[in-house]
Amino acid sequence: MPLARIHISVRTLVLGLLLQACGAPAQLNQSTPRLLATLPEPAAAFTTDPLNHLYLITPDNTLIKYDADGRELFRFSDNTLGTLAHLDASNPFRLLLFYPDMQQVRFLDRTLAPIGSLDLGALGFWQVPALALSSDNQLWLYDPRTFQLKKLDARGKVLLHSSDLQLLLGQAPQPTFLLEARQTVFLLDPARGIHLFDLFGQYLKTLPLQGLRRFQVLDERLIYRNPAGRMEAFHLQSLLTQTLSLPEGLPPFEELRFGKGRLFLLHQRRLHIFDWNP
Repeated sequence: MPLARIHISVRTLVLGLLLQACGAPAQLNQSTPRLLATLPEPAAAFTTDPLNHLYLITPDNTLIKYDADGRELFRFSDNTLGTLAHLDASNPFRLLLFYPDMQQVRFLDRTLAPIGSLDLGALGFWQVPALALSSDNQLWLYDPRTFQLKKLDARGKVLLHSSDLQLLLGQAPQPTFLLEARQTVFLLDPARGIHLFDLFGQYLKTLPLQGLRRFQVLDERLIYRNPAGRMEAFHLQSLLTQTLSLPEGLPPFEELRFGKGRLFLLHQRRLHIFDWNP
């Protein structure tokens, strides 16, 4: 089914509705973003948590935690595990780090101190392409051997799993990103779209949003950069796709995330923090 599209300013949509869901006031007056900080460390990737903390992964696999104004708080590094390819900060008190080279998972507390680990290879999982933290601090992953979404406990025991997605969808998913948010599990397959599951691992539907790399869930919307480079919001209830008009004064960017009164923007491996209270 084709998706309906409308155009809406980011002031009225994102900071009127989306940031309201993050706790920001829904004020709609005109505002120009003000650069607060450009972080000195180069960034290979970054993410944010619900408390407005910023997490930067450097090219040498160091994880650095900052506050919303760009002040460094903590660091963590373990170069024995290969590339730090993924960080899930949906729970600020239990961070999930994934090192696919060694199929290793590490859990850190809010100070980036280690509090747990899983060796997926020792548990019989290999070439896991995507995983995520669950809302009850368990682990979601996609198992490419059985074509199933699985939920594991802290010791690696499989608690539940989906049906065979190769049979269900007609071909095996090739996921690159996994996230649980708003009582839903989102499995991103760039070639097919985003597959949605309930918290029991039961398949719900596929959103035909192809070509995406990442997305952010705010309120009832998915926020992402489409293959043409435009920022869009997809409403999970109305199924409307809305083009977001970003404010003037922003530099080019490869990735952007919204926070409480903040815009976090990555450009040429430099992470910029903007104060924005429209």
